[in-house]
Amino acid sequence: MRFARNLLSVALILTVARAAVADKPDELAQAKTAIQARAAAIRTAFAEHNAAAIAAFWTPDGDFVNSDGRRVEGREAIEGAFAQFFEENPDVTVRTTLLSVRQIAPGVVVNDAIAEASPRPAGPPKEYRFSLVNVRRGGKWLVAAAREAALPIPSNYEYLKEMEWMIGDWHAARDDAVLQSKCDWTPNKNFIIRSYTVDRQGRLDIGGLQRIAWDPVGRRITTSSIDSDGSVFQGVMTRRDNRWTEKETGTLRDGTPVSSTTIITRIDNDTFTLRCVQRTVGGVPQDDIDTIKIRRKTSDE
Repeated sequence: MRFARNLLSVALILTVARAAVADKPDELAQAKTAIQARAAAIRTAFAEHNAAAIAAFWTPDGDFVNSDGRRVEGREAIEGAFAQFFEENPDVTVRTTLLSVRQIAPGVVVNDAIAEASPRPAGPPKEYRFSLVNVRRGGKWLVAAAREAALPIPSNYEYLKEMEWMIGDWHAARDDAVLQSKCDWTPNKNFIIRSYTVDRQGRLDIGGLQRIAWDPVGRRITTSSIDSDGSVFQGVMTRRDNRWTEKETGTLRDGTPVSSTTIITRIDNDTFTLRCVQRTVGGVPQDDIDTIKIRRKTSDE
């Protein structure tokens, strides 16, 4: 699946390539027009999950080698890899940045680019760089060879990876309230951002945003949150087995101090429970919030 994801990155890089080819200005213009048309065709092929149309932009004996050294050779094999990718990853998109385009010989152009997939793959963050060798065959520009290099990115992922299971969309319902939550990595996986809303009887009751971060001084996981009612909070998270405890303090919009302890218990990769205890407002104890079960949203929800 990862190899197919890499192929997706390479194909989308084709959509941003610009050629510097040939010796005559009119040939250069023709090459640019042809590559722009190829870019539009690739976007259409991706929208239609048309692996054959994408593979057609390689030469019959073209290949792709990923950062692990695995090679897919030949148009037919490349088509099969894309078909597998579309089956396993229907929602993945890739953003690309073109670094350079250069001519190395008549009818041969190399372009270099960076690709970033969304949602981000699990594991330590890496920057994926690609080099594509484009050749002119029968009046068309085709990929003869594609190479990938994965470069590590400085990150706090090592300290936050225990919470990677939270990445995704979540929901829960109780009585007349519906909770929706989404967790995602920031670029380079230095933080996790969690957004959340609570609707009651179809209307927004409260929403907010939380940042989960590594504190290099205190050597601990910390949180900072803001709610739509003007409240702000700071917290510290600790872990014991499959349970995370978050102790928060903060203030309401009018300056009243508040505090609470939230207990998150992971049941499995798609389910966890949440309970809020030791709640105070202005120093006055408040009732606990009973345990609520929160599930990962499925693709059809």
